[in-house]
Amino acid sequence: MERHWLALVAAVSALRATSAPTSAIGTPVPRHGIFIYSTYCIEEESGDAAGNRAMLIRDGDGDRLFWEWSDGPMEGPIQARKLSISDKSAGIKFSVDTGSEDTVDSSGKSIGKNPANIESFSGTISAQALHINNSTLPRVVNFARKTQICRPTK
Repeated sequence: MERHWLALVAAVSALRATSAPTSAIGTPVPRHGIFIYSTYCIEEESGDAAGNRAMLIRDGDGDRLFWEWSDGPMEGPIQARKLSISDKSAGIKFSVDTGSEDTVDSSGKSIGKNPANIESFSGTISAQALHINNSTLPRVVNFARKTQICRPTK
């Protein structure tokens, strides 16, 4: 009985240690792992994808971020340029070229590239959410969850 009690106390202590925010913005993003942040949803009337999604990969090779956005269908993923993450301040900055993807004609033949359209993003990142350019992308933790219908913004 005492052994079970000690195991329970250890488990609760570990849970408190990992879930307690360490700063005003939340728990820092761990140094290694893959983290998905998303506002992805489905438009009820059209069935089109909407929102944004970011995949942050942190490993021994450094940090990489891939960005997806909606423009009718989901676009991307495009690897972010000039990615900068400050573990100390939780600041994040990156830019994404959302315009110079290959374009194709109606038969699927490549007809060149669109002109570059560089979008810059900055804000903060935590284990709970990515806050950039006045938008919040919550971290996805349940990958089995059904994609939600978009809710109108106020």
